[in-house]
Amino acid sequence: MKHTKLINDLILASGNPEMISEERNLMQEAATAIRELQEELLKKWIPVSEQLPKPYEPIILARIYEPGKPLKIEAGMLQTGGWWKVYGTNVKRGVLCWMPMPEAPEVDQET
Repeated sequence: MKHTKLINDLILASGNPEMISEERNLMQEAATAIRELQEELLKKWIPVSEQLPKPYEPIILARIYEPGKPLKIEAGMLQTGGWWKVYGTNVKRGVLCWMPMPEAPEVDQET
């Protein structure tokens, strides 16, 4: 993952003896924060081989769109009969993992 390289670069740079200790500490803290966020995000993806979402529950899913290309991330839902509803189409194969939709933000709706 590209984030792993960033974390490693931060850790490596924080070992520079010419850097003042405050800068070094900030870089180490940044690397730790990035690593924790990355680990937390990866925990949220649920492989379809382990668990399926409830039918018709809106979710975010990752699927193979073109072989050899990065996974496509889309909003969708599981339908009956093993079909997945994704933006503009239905697919039967290629969905690898999913995560619940995030909570909507709280906003002041005064008009």
